[in-house]
Amino acid sequence: MWEKIAKSLLGKDVYISGDVRPEVYYSECKDEGYPCSQEFKEHFQIFMDTNIDEKSFKEKISEGKDTYVFSDDKNTRLKLTTGINKTIYYMIRDKWGNTLYGKEENLLVVPGKWALPPFIISVWLAVLFIIIALSPKINFFHNALMNPYLRNCGSLWLFPLLATLIPPIRKFILIRYTRNIKSDDDFSRWLKDFVIPHEDFIPEKFSKLLINKKRKLFLSGQSGIGKTVYFKYLMGLYASRKLLVPKNIIPVFIPTVRYQGKSFEEMFHAQLSNFGGITDKKLTKRFLEQGPYMIFIDGLNEVDEGTRKEINSVDKYSKVNYFCLSSQEYYHEFSWIDEVKMRTLDKEQVNYLLCQRLGKEKAGMTIEQFTKETYDFYKIPQNLEFAIEMIEDKQFLPKSEYELYDGVLSPILDKWTQDGRSDYSDLINKRSYDMLCAKEQYFNPAQSPFPAGLLNPLAVRKKFLIPREGNYIFRHDLVRSYLASRYFAPRWRELVNDEMIVVDINWDAMLKFTVQSINQSNEIKALLFSLLRKNRDLVGKLFKWLRGSYPDLCQDWSDEFISRFGGEMLK
Repeated sequence: MWEKIAKSLLGKDVYISGDVRPEVYYSECKDEGYPCSQEFKEHFQIFMDTNIDEKSFKEKISEGKDTYVFSDDKNTRLKLTTGINKTIYYMIRDKWGNTLYGKEENLLVVPGKWALPPFIISVWLAVLFIIIALSPKINFFHNALMNPYLRNCGSLWLFPLLATLIPPIRKFILIRYTRNIKSDDDFSRWLKDFVIPHEDFIPEKFSKLLINKKRKLFLSGQSGIGKTVYFKYLMGLYASRKLLVPKNIIPVFIPTVRYQGKSFEEMFHAQLSNFGGITDKKLTKRFLEQGPYMIFIDGLNEVDEGTRKEINSVDKYSKVNYFCLSSQEYYHEFSWIDEVKMRTLDKEQVNYLLCQRLGKEKAGMTIEQFTKETYDFYKIPQNLEFAIEMIEDKQFLPKSEYELYDGVLSPILDKWTQDGRSDYSDLINKRSYDMLCAKEQYFNPAQSPFPAGLLNPLAVRKKFLIPREGNYIFRHDLVRSYLASRYFAPRWRELVNDEMIVVDINWDAMLKFTVQSINQSNEIKALLFSLLRKNRDLVGKLFKWLRGSYPDLCQDWSDEFISRFGGEMLK
């Protein structure tokens, strides 16, 4: 049965391994109607061999080395072993000395039916490993591995078992993920554009600090200081294998604002799915439990308390993974993680970036306009980035942070006013304020409709809005904060009294823009005193900044504020 199946599938020149018995007869005696004595059928000498060439075969026969001599006995056999391109040499001689030489060439010898189950298993495993080997480059094979229905077919059910048991296979499956991270401009561009602000943030030194701090660090710093960009810079280094400490690390970047209300496991799965097509949630959870991953969790200040509480549970995975968290402020519930404060750029680094982007001549002319106060707010990388863009557009160098963002955005806002569409400005300002209060970084035009033509100038011309997955995201939360301040400043008394509003660290940049916009001492005093009952700590930081940056705006009431602030602390 097996021989018939093998020959029908593989061709007629197929033999089954094992014992082969030759059948020899006179062709005339084969015909039952021919009057030939039966005794003629029984007296033959047969010489056969397979593991030999034709010349050596004939020499063995002439030398009398008749190792393979058979009579026409039903018990005689020739052993055939499995292989391809086999040749059987034979010599047949009857009792009168009639001799016939011959050979059967290009034979395929397959295992016997006893080997069928191992053979089928081997084929199944071979198919699985071929699919795995091709999956990083060919979508069809990758999708086959991820398809839950195909897992019930053949050997594909073994894939999750192999991927979770054998680290090299797991790492091989993630080649697609790391390749996409490496080629993504959102990460790769910072390999050449990022300027390390301080020697403590040299990647090798930072990585060793992370190891020494029990695999966990909390990076804090004000908006625009470069926390997110630094994480993306490290992501690019790990994905391109330019940073090898710790060893064999797979980097994962999680922007928490995208996953408000989700579990940490869902966030991790979404990133592996987005960049690597790993769509099996059970598989990614097992990957997370096995590690090792360098997981960057960015923007904790942008999410609600429930999501932060969920992130606080990552300690159970820290024995096999590494975690870097970032936020504008350090939360007491993360006190089990050591804090590292992000550094600003120094004067030399600001000058270096200006020369790199503008060229020495134009940079030299720009640097001549810098003062100590100018360096103070351009040491924030995001501020410097916008200033460089303005200079490249042949605009003036802003002398304050408010002037900078007003100069960046006012051309678009003023154009709407000139076109009789001042309502566009009101819409985008209010939407920015609502997003800040709700801790939203994305907005969906379908859910919050805007008039045709409102988004294009922001998204296409200046790229202040970035399209992403059907939504829009502000290029940086400082852009959102500035636009929100334009809505908040003229109506702050009404908005501050709204009991539903929660004033937190995300208001910091907006309030600074608001203070610069108001620019009246008594009005600023009233604003800060009103905010004391909302968030004393934030207002204290805001007052400290105001006294250092704009002392003239608060010198008449500084003592009164300090007294009131101390009284609030006692409460």
